[in-house]
Formats: sequence, structure tokens, C-alpha cells
Amino acid sequence: MTDPFLNSMTFALGAHQNRDCDCDECGLDTGSMVPVSIANAIREHKRLKLMNVPVRRTQERVLLTRENGISVWELIMPLDAEPLIEFGYSHRIIFVKTLKKASVIKTIGKGIVGSSDEEQNRQRVSWSEGKCYLIPTNGGKALGWIHGQDPAFEEKVDGHAILYYIKITLDALEDQNEKEEENATSEWVKKIRDIFRKVLPIEENAKGSNVKKNEQDFAISPLKDIDASEIQKTVFSLTAKP
Repeated sequence: MTDPFLNSMTFALGAHQNRDCDCDECGLDTGSMVPVSIANAIREHKRLKLMNVPVRRTQERVLLTRENGISVWELIMPLDAEPLIEFGYSHRIIFVKTLKKASVIKTIGKGIVGSSDEEQNRQRVSWSEGKCYLIPTNGGKALGWIHGQDPAFEEKVDGHAILYYIKITLDALEDQNEKEEENATSEWVKKIRDIFRKVLPIEENAKGSNVKKNEQDFAISPLKDIDASEIQKTVFSLTAKP
């Protein structure tokens, strides 16, 4: 003997029967409630709707190595993929490994990432494949980059943009850390630290100096070929397969 009220509930109809709803109740037999032609039309509408939903691509970030406050990362950027957000507490050197001529790189804008205001305020950066760029700390503001199609080119971008970037903490630039860890420090760490000290403005080498600048936006500057060459050699040595 069954309760008529419970029988009227959709969950009482059994999960083995055909259903085509989006709720979390199971067992609704649409075939017994609506004509077959309408049920088929609904099913086809849902199938087409799912096919037309854009797939949100994402960037991929991989830590290659980290030692004594210095870390090396690979950033793989599909076209128009959602940016990965970091915060600029460290100094960075960007090595642009792969960037097509028809590609353009933009920084995220101010505001909530993905909002219309943020997207309208995105700024293009003049990066070229094979070059290296210094990005001093900005006091902890959000950082992110987007790989897009350059409208000046008719050819479509094929493939991802690939960046390698090296981050160094403010503490890692101090002499005290260096003296304490010199014997155990890898040669590539010493080389990278020396390059940062060479290319950073003197005032940026001091811990926390970025805060004294009223947290102005960071400035991106290209490295000289001799320093860029050392960065490239270091990255390639760290990514080479044994």
C-alpha cells in the first residue's frame, strides 16, 4: 500500500526510468507526461545548447625549480585564456620563449579581473620572442597577462605563447642571506642574483623600497642582450632533459 502524496513526488518514480530534467531529483519519466515529439525536441534543444557553450580555456603555470628565494616558472598561455593572477611582492625577469608575430600580450587592467572595466583597461606590452624583460616589485598589486590576437594581422594565431619567468624575493637580495648560504648555493642561483642586482635600479635593491614610491605601477624594461643571454642559458639548462 502506497501513499498517494508520496507517489506524486518525482523522487518516487525510480531512477531506472527515462528522464531529461536538470534537477537533482531522479526518476521523472518525461515519456509518460509529455508527447514523444516534445520530449525529443527538448532533448535536442539541450544538446545544441551544450554544444554552443564556450569552453573557458585557462593558462598553465609550472614551477621548474626554487632555491634560496629564487624560483623559475613556465607559463603556458593559450589564445584568449583566462589569466592566472599573482601578486607583485617579488622582482621578476620575463623570458619570452614563444610568441607568434600575430600575437599580442596584454597586462590585466585595474578592477575585478574579468569585469568590463578591467578588460577595457588592459594594456598591451611590447614584448618580442626571445627577449627578456625586468618587472620590479609593485608592492603586492595583482599581476597577470593575456595572450590575444593582434588585430593588425590577418593570419590567425596558431599555438600558445610561452613565458619563463624568474622571481626573486626582497630578502634574497640582501647580503646577509648570501653570506649564510653561499657554500650551499647553486651556481645558477648566484648568477641570477647577480643579474637582478645589476639590472635593478639601486633604490629597488633595498627591501621594501617599492612601498616608498606610493605604490606606483611597475615599469617593464627590456634587458640588455648580454644579460638576456645569461637568463636564457640558465633557463635552458634548468629545462633540459637529462
